[in-house]
Amino acid sequence: LLIAALGHEKAMAWGNQILALLYRETPTNIELLAQSAAFDPPGLYSQGVSAVWPETDLVFLTTGSDGFRACVVDPTVPAIAWHRDCTGNGFATNVYGTGLTANCLRHWSAGNTRKLIVGSKPGLLVASPALNLFSLSYPDGVPDRTRPDAPIRVVHDAALECMKWRSISNLDVRPAGWVAAATSAGLALFHLSWVPTLNTMNDAAAWNLIQVPPEAYPPWWEPGWGKDVADVSFGNDTTLYVVKATEGVWRMSIEWDPANRTHRCLATGFYPGVQCGMDYRVELHGWGDPDIATLHHPYGVVADGATAFVTGWSGKVQRLAADAGSGVRVLGFATEGANVSIRFASPFSNRRHELETAAGLRG
Repeated sequence: LLIAALGHEKAMAWGNQILALLYRETPTNIELLAQSAAFDPPGLYSQGVSAVWPETDLVFLTTGSDGFRACVVDPTVPAIAWHRDCTGNGFATNVYGTGLTANCLRHWSAGNTRKLIVGSKPGLLVASPALNLFSLSYPDGVPDRTRPDAPIRVVHDAALECMKWRSISNLDVRPAGWVAAATSAGLALFHLSWVPTLNTMNDAAAWNLIQVPPEAYPPWWEPGWGKDVADVSFGNDTTLYVVKATEGVWRMSIEWDPANRTHRCLATGFYPGVQCGMDYRVELHGWGDPDIATLHHPYGVVADGATAFVTGWSGKVQRLAADAGSGVRVLGFATEGANVSIRFASPFSNRRHELETAAGLRG
């Protein structure tokens, strides 16, 4: 198994140089096979966290203020090298720079359509949208080890305008076109086809349609927490895993509403992370003194169906899976004024939760 990765010459991405790395996973180890030439992008630090491998020998990586670049891989040498079209600078430098650094990306394809979805981090007082869509095409065929210089055409399709004043820490996309974005203002969910319509609205209205508010997370949410989330990963089209550093990991259930360009989202599971001063009697709702292993400052998650793999500051990878016997059991419903009251039993003791009535729901 070969792995392509984005590298920096110093730990924690606080270096000045960026390089592409090629690894091979063995039954007992992960071996470094090759690395590209390093380069120093504009600005104080090198930035970027993502690499995607959409074609047999072609990799794309985010390169911070330099935008994003492509690499051609030849495992027979082995070698990984910057593509000819971006040896001097990255793609989309008319969009990215020191004021807007490309941080993460995902590849999406349907038929002959190929797109890169790129999330970024704006600088101080920079109002540029943090999410951009780019079309990819290969006029002479996809570059590979036999034709490493075949040209790559990158076209900027659109920016999601309601993503102004937000940083995107990571993204995920489904083959059907559903997108999840972990941002400094919270979780956002939308479909790629919604972008043109969302861009006709004012930014606040569009954001209200795609955001997941804190009200979707209870009973596993503290009022004092900020909205920012660190990472997201789809288990399937209607199940999403969300990491908030350092609070923990949620499993979210999504009901899409394409006609109204929105969704309804509800937390269906939670596992806590370590947090200084955390009171588990509050956090876990009913556990007086729980003896559990918490996640150590979680910041990354990758889902594989019903299983989520989470990592954090410890460097360990924790495997989490739903336990059907420990879920919430609904005991009853009642209408109380403008709200619907739901009584339920869970391992965290019996609780009551209020939701808006149907008349108050969006759409």
